[in-house]
Amino acid sequence: MKMIKHIISLIVLTGCMVSCTDNSIDNLHGAYSDIVRYTYTSALAKPTTKLKKGIKQLNITLSDASGNDAVFKFGSKEWTLASGTYTAVSTIVSNLDFGGTIGGKAISSGSIDVNAIDSTYYFNGLLTLSDNSKVVINYKGKLSFKEGIDDPEASGYTFAVVTGSVTLFDGTTHTSTIVDGVTQYAFTIKDESGKPIALINTINNPDLTTNSLIGTYTVSSSAASAQTAGAGYCYPTYNIAGGTCYTDDSGIVQYITAGTITISTTTDSDGKTLYTFSGSNLSTISATGTTVTGNSFKITYATIE
Repeated sequence: MKMIKHIISLIVLTGCMVSCTDNSIDNLHGAYSDIVRYTYTSALAKPTTKLKKGIKQLNITLSDASGNDAVFKFGSKEWTLASGTYTAVSTIVSNLDFGGTIGGKAISSGSIDVNAIDSTYYFNGLLTLSDNSKVVINYKGKLSFKEGIDDPEASGYTFAVVTGSVTLFDGTTHTSTIVDGVTQYAFTIKDESGKPIALINTINNPDLTTNSLIGTYTVSSSAASAQTAGAGYCYPTYNIAGGTCYTDDSGIVQYITAGTITISTTTDSDGKTLYTFSGSNLSTISATGTTVTGNSFKITYATIE
């Protein structure tokens, strides 16, 4: 008799559990029955828009078999869409921002998960539109982008220019003579931490602005005319060194005794001038007396202190 009562209790309990589960599913179905689901079958990347330093807007249109379109804008640091969770915003300004329209209605909130696996993209998102309707979007397929060219950005290198007289030293009389009609423009270049990494003693016409100093300079130990640069020097025996030099990738200061140095400029997306210093076919000597020919260096996108 006890066994029969126990079995009856189990049947009643099971019935309650099934009833509760069915009610829960019904409730969930009711809560989400107004969601529209779009499964897109094709994707097209439109021309990319440059927004600001390092940020691009990737423009993508998704379409389904019924002709429904979603127009998306993704904020990205790259020229291709990277995997990640993109959050809906009204204006694209940062990486992982996104916005757009679905069926002509603006997206007001929500997020899209993007995954790129073996050249196949997967989009999944729950979004709220401007009329407060909710949509679920999905896409699986190919998506190709056109690689562009990034705008130049300041590298963190800085430099200062100090002007001075150009002098020639006479080894016979041991006297220095000031050369009229030219000025020395000494560029001291520093890395991101403020450590000097190069000194370039250029010679040019007097009273020039920094932007007027762009051009190619020939390094010479007897530099005294426009578009030349004073050579570096090093006498290891006497522990004396100075003049035009740069620090190589190994952290060794190389004093430039011959070659050419070029100063060029470009502008970033904000219109700020960035300077690049490069040397080619250089003959150099280090503090240990090691000489090298055919050296080169390049310091890109430096800004004036």
